[in-house]
Amino acid sequence: MPALSKRELARRCGSTLERIEKLAALGILVPVREEGDERFTLGDLQRVRLIDALEQLGIPPESIGRAIQEGHVSLAFADVILPDPVSLSGVTYAELARDLGLNEEELDETMSALGLPRTELGDLVPDDDLEISNLWRATSAFDRDAVTRTARVYGESMLKIADAENRFWESEVEGPMARAALPAQQIIDLGAQAGLPLQAVASELVRLLHRRHLHRYAMQTYVRRLELAMEEAGVVPASPAIPKRSPSRT
Repeated sequence: MPALSKRELARRCGSTLERIEKLAALGILVPVREEGDERFTLGDLQRVRLIDALEQLGIPPESIGRAIQEGHVSLAFADVILPDPVSLSGVTYAELARDLGLNEEELDETMSALGLPRTELGDLVPDDDLEISNLWRATSAFDRDAVTRTARVYGESMLKIADAENRFWESEVEGPMARAALPAQQIIDLGAQAGLPLQAVASELVRLLHRRHLHRYAMQTYVRRLELAMEEAGVVPASPAIPKRSPSRT
């Protein structure tokens, strides 16, 4: 697992050095020493975000640290829930918009089309969003409205898939454990171990299904184009116009 310096951890999760030091002092983060320097893990990035979210609910870090020290709560699961957590880049959305040649309204429209939350121009861009913007840049030669419409299909479809996965998780993984009255921490720990292989299955399923469906449409398109090429060359007679059919299920 990559080792992060204190400064790198703070940058990646949008925090401060003082915040990281405080969480370490409370025992929430447990850095290891390498060559005299404190090193953190990607799991610590998740821990900082969990603490931030709990604090927004009114649970102070001091209470969480005390619960950890007393053995009531463990954040060890943060090392496995997402093997490659999204980090923040050093680029703001304002800088990204300028780089893409978009104004604020167009940036909002783009984010909305992809199903991503609205952000402020001064916010730092997550690494994933930065990669997505590179893909967006590759479509610059095409009509922007057409690209936006297609992106919206991707965004809405991925959102539905993630929501369905979450519902499956709640009903088929956490649900049985909750009905068995397992303690909340045990449900968290067991769920974290089950989550990693399920994530791999879901990602591979999305990839394979997309390739399968795209293959059907691609074959239909190129078969028709080859037929037209043969007709234009006079090799075969022109075929009569026929109603458009859905791709064959092959």
